Amino acid sequence: MIERTFDTDIVRKIIIHPKLYPYCSEDGSPGPEDFEPLENDQVFYLLPIIDAPIGVIIFTHQNAIMSAVHICILPQWWGFAKTASISALWWIFQNTDYTKVIGTIPEYNRHARSLGLRIGFENEGRYRKAFLKDGKEWDLILMGIRKEAICPL
Repeated sequence: MIERTFDTDIVRKIIIHPKLYPYCSEDGSPGPEDFEPLENDQVFYLLPIIDAPIGVIIFTHQNAIMSAVHICILPQWWGFAKTASISALWWIFQNTDYTKVIGTIPEYNRHARSLGLRIGFENEGRYRKAFLKDGKEWDLILMGIRKEAICPL
């Protein structure tokens, strides 16, 4: 089940999990103790729930038809990441006017890239040396998926 939340406390608790925050942050990000989720109507925080939230999937408005996604599934639930992500994509496509979702993934994050491909995202390009982590510049891989891939007509 997917549920939209406006509770930034639960979103914050998930994102700053010690096994997640290193993947959700870069050198310019605040430390986990200072991190605060964005609060505005152009951010959708979706909670995949199995008895309790197993993570948060964040969609941020890019333009009238496109959103960016960030997937944060708690480590003990990583086996459900594909199902949770597809459910969240279904939700966002059914409840908004978005027809495309993109993600930018640091090139070193093989697990996130693999998840994206398993969900149906396609590689669409690369931003060269666009992400700073541990003092090193990394490429960001641009991946995207269209509504038709999740919600056939």
